[in-house]
Amino acid sequence: MNRDNQQETVENICWLAGAFDADGTISIRDTVNRTPNPYFDISNTDDSFIDKTVKIIKTFGINPYISEQKMNKKWKKVYRVRVHKREQIKILLNALMPFLTAKKARASLVINYIENQERNIVDEVKLLNKRGTTDSSETTRETPIRAMI
Repeated sequence: MNRDNQQETVENICWLAGAFDADGTISIRDTVNRTPNPYFDISNTDDSFIDKTVKIIKTFGINPYISEQKMNKKWKKVYRVRVHKREQIKILLNALMPFLTAKKARASLVINYIENQERNIVDEVKLLNKRGTTDSSETTRETPIRAMI
């Protein structure tokens, strides 16, 4: 790989990490009758955003599942890019990990779950993904955002 290709690869991984931090989900689907199953998901309404996401993911040899939803006839279609195979998720998260911010702790826990299958990790990921509580925040700030404005 020449230097230009290496630079483009790093830029694409950084772009995907930012897109995942903003519009992505990493979690572990937990059902009563099945083994908990991790998944990586990015959703957006913009075709070019989804196309770029898929193109970058495919450079890892991963063929993601793509679906679309229209929740309300007044809303735009939402496109979802999903990876659900454990080893593929692990490859993807390991590549993104150095560049993640908001989803770094969740990604680390999911990698740990894939490697060790420890049940308590499923509960930790659920807690981080829980909405509406201060416990769900992975980032701590020494200076509140309001003070910076």
